[in-house]
Amino acid sequence: MKVLKVRISGLSMYQSDLDIDFFASQRNSEESKQELMDINGKVFANPVIEFAGLNGSGKTVTLNLLVFILSMLNGNPLNGIGMYFNKIKGYIDRKPFTSEVWYFLDGDIIHLKTIIGMGEDLDQSGEDRLIILDEELSRYTRKQGGKVDWLDPAKYRTLEMRPKDNPYLPQDVSMNGALVTEKEKRIRLINDIPSTQNNRMLLVQNIPVELIRFLDPNIEKLEVNGGNDVPVSIKLKFRNRKSVLLNDMEEVFNYLSSGTIKGLRIFTMAYQILRQGGYLIVDELENHFNLEIVKTLVRFFQDKKVNKGNGTLLFSTHYPELMDLLTRNDSVYILKNNGGISCVKASEKLKRNDGIKKSEAFIHDYFDGTAPDYEAYMDLKERLQTK
Repeated sequence: MKVLKVRISGLSMYQSDLDIDFFASQRNSEESKQELMDINGKVFANPVIEFAGLNGSGKTVTLNLLVFILSMLNGNPLNGIGMYFNKIKGYIDRKPFTSEVWYFLDGDIIHLKTIIGMGEDLDQSGEDRLIILDEELSRYTRKQGGKVDWLDPAKYRTLEMRPKDNPYLPQDVSMNGALVTEKEKRIRLINDIPSTQNNRMLLVQNIPVELIRFLDPNIEKLEVNGGNDVPVSIKLKFRNRKSVLLNDMEEVFNYLSSGTIKGLRIFTMAYQILRQGGYLIVDELENHFNLEIVKTLVRFFQDKKVNKGNGTLLFSTHYPELMDLLTRNDSVYILKNNGGISCVKASEKLKRNDGIKKSEAFIHDYFDGTAPDYEAYMDLKERLQTK
């Protein structure tokens, strides 16, 4: 399953519908197609999607919503998607909202429209539950349509409406799950958002030597054994030093930098997505990393020889400089929060890739509301000058 577009409407925290295009909406030159993923010969998708904005602009909220919706597509219960159902309940103000997803599966473009709201507490736990109020599954009827012809609702035929009072379909499970019962049809989703505030190391037994040396050339060997019911044993060897034997993952932080630990985690997860396909979602990608490491990760997803599984990286950032890593303007979303979150593609302001740096446009407020507030800056400066 390859997601082409996600639209979420009815959330009061957003100024308008949240539209995230996974497909490449700008004109595709032969050169730009070299890094794009070919979906069906007509539709192409970006391998990297970036969400940029100041603190409090809504980046993490937007990524949380995407994790929630992508998990729902796999048939996971809305109330069992980790910590996300609690977050979503906090976002919706007890009012229903609508999710629309366009995706490609088995040669067809499918449109899933789902209305989600609050329901009865069937578990007697005293907490409200998220339930699916209505749902419709449709299929694009043309095999050879234009580049965006598939976005026309008139070109779809309804496949199935959500049945009422079906005892075999839980209220919080999408009927889309019936289409993806086979593992290879499900979305492979790796979500690193929970690690944003808690940098941690994955328990990976076979860490490639090349990755270790790329992150820290002073490390000769890092072996991890055990896990599950077996005690963890970690053997760490630095160049020109004796090996150290560790028995706790937390002890690793005494020897490795935060950047190395995050790198081992992120690149290990990226390796799975690059090989097998799917989606890797990282919040605040620049945390603990220097710019060259971020560039390397992004370039791996842009390189078809490396990204053999047609995987997609979605990440958020505070730093405008990271916007310039992406050659296309339709793969960068600018987020602002002024009486409500707005999430708009950079290509809506920068119509062409004509040499204008997205970072400079961001810093100089070309996108309106992306530069730090000058009055707030002056107030803080005056406060700091006060004796």
